[in-house]
Amino acid sequence: MCSEPDSRSVLGPRRVALGTPRSAFHAGGSALPAFDWFFTGFRENEDPRFGVAGQKSRLRLDCGDGAQRSHRFPFAATRQASPHGSRCPEAKAPVKPDALHTLARATNRHLNRPPRLHPFTPEFREEHSCSAPSVGLVTLAAAVRATVCLLTLAAAVAAAEAPAATLEVGLAVRDITPELPIRLAGYAARDKAADKIDTPLVAQALAFRNPGGERFVLVSFDNCEAGRDLLEPVVRQLTDKFQLARGAVAVVPSHTHSAPVLAQTLDSMSEAPPADREAIEKYSRFLQARLVEVAGAALQDLQPALLEHGQGRATFAMNRRVYQGDKVVFGDNPDGPVDWDVPVLRIKGTNGAVRAILFGYACHGTSVRSGDDWYVVSSEYMGYARQHLEALHPGAVALFVPGLGADSDPAPRGRLLDAKRHGLELAGAVMGVLDHPMRPVQGGLKMAYEEVELPLVDPPGREQLEKDAQGNDRYVKQRAEGFLNQLSEGKPMPQSVKLPLAAVRLGDDLTFVLLGGEVVVDYSRRLKRLLADEHPWLIGYAYEVPCYVPSARLIKEGGYESDYSLVYYGYYGPFRGGIEELLVNRVAAVVAGLRRR
Repeated sequence: MCSEPDSRSVLGPRRVALGTPRSAFHAGGSALPAFDWFFTGFRENEDPRFGVAGQKSRLRLDCGDGAQRSHRFPFAATRQASPHGSRCPEAKAPVKPDALHTLARATNRHLNRPPRLHPFTPEFREEHSCSAPSVGLVTLAAAVRATVCLLTLAAAVAAAEAPAATLEVGLAVRDITPELPIRLAGYAARDKAADKIDTPLVAQALAFRNPGGERFVLVSFDNCEAGRDLLEPVVRQLTDKFQLARGAVAVVPSHTHSAPVLAQTLDSMSEAPPADREAIEKYSRFLQARLVEVAGAALQDLQPALLEHGQGRATFAMNRRVYQGDKVVFGDNPDGPVDWDVPVLRIKGTNGAVRAILFGYACHGTSVRSGDDWYVVSSEYMGYARQHLEALHPGAVALFVPGLGADSDPAPRGRLLDAKRHGLELAGAVMGVLDHPMRPVQGGLKMAYEEVELPLVDPPGREQLEKDAQGNDRYVKQRAEGFLNQLSEGKPMPQSVKLPLAAVRLGDDLTFVLLGGEVVVDYSRRLKRLLADEHPWLIGYAYEVPCYVPSARLIKEGGYESDYSLVYYGYYGPFRGGIEELLVNRVAAVVAGLRRR
């Protein structure tokens, strides 16, 4: 005899049959088939002991004598086959319930009744002992026909309820790994070229097109940042070739600090010798060609797609502004503001296969800070996260975009091992989202683009410039000499910084907000509150990186992000304190304009 079924063990000795009819269990009044259980569904349960999301599975068996009972068991319980005559085995291997879950939900919805379980009654078990079950003359074909009918019904119900593909999505990937040796961007203190590659660098493109023909291309690539002069030829080529609207091509670096220096981008930060400078120029031309190529390939790969959005959490971002008296220095500030959200967009084909996973995080790619690892080409934590996700989803492309976290660093940091650790945590956060129900993103695409002038304080006079040109700080000296030459040519000093701003709305379910520059976390927290009804996804470093974009708080406090960083970017600052209100109001206006369109 079988022992009483336990909630954590298999409920019977033989296999589960989907849709086995009652008649198959008592044909002729005595025979049993090779199928012992009638599966009817799953039910959510908050008990954390029971598998993924606390889900319990439910089975139903209609017994020959009409007796019925209810029972549940967790996902971890395996419906396991055993030879006739064996005792009821304990479950040892987990099963994936996805297909069964879909079938059960559709069937129960169609029948308009909750799932129930009816295991063997004691009388039934006594009559049909596990030690010697009789198969007899049961018509197996009847069970198969019933199973096919249920599967057909489930497919029809699921098809009726599945969201229609209102967008087309195209994908492309290109390798952009440099030849060695090459100077790496992100730190002024590096004094030699990289001589080793840890991970390949890639450029990836995600293109969207709605039924009306409007298109938008998001291009992500492994680098610290890119200047307007470098990207302008790329955007112009794509715009002319594919007849794209202004702002429809958003090129977004991942912000790894272990990728090559680029021409026309933070030139003052890298004082490379002629041989290294030649390699930088060569790589920059190669990168421009690859960015055009990958974006064009994505636009030619457009296919109907289904989109789902969710959000996870990763906690390795640490505010880096530490207060020491009247100064603000770099360090770890666990009490400072951060943005730990991990937005995720899953893109599936109409056949249900996952084509792409877009995810983001608001933190610098600065896990590697010292030693020999400092001179190794690496895609940083975001690249390691992509590798994990693509390994778990063969055939899918994982793409990363940075958020607004320019005053956040990974913690801990120092070695490549730290980057790998953070990449694993970030991939785990994304998988946590993908393993749970996600919100469908439906509707057409609408986008708007503009550029905002962020005012600086009044520039210094010639006397101050000449004084700075005689100083000991070589970066301050270079900046002053550059502006003195500019004044001699009759050109005025800049009094503002032009910042790209765009919003891309997907139906009523998701709004991408893209900002140029290195935008600090205060903007992220404020805009997420302000635009909560629009389901915002905030992306930084988009289109170009002219400088850091500090909040009113940071301008008041001072420190690297609001003061000294402008030296590298070639501006005299700081910004005026009103830039936060100006920028937030413009973002809100652009998003509201899309909502009304």
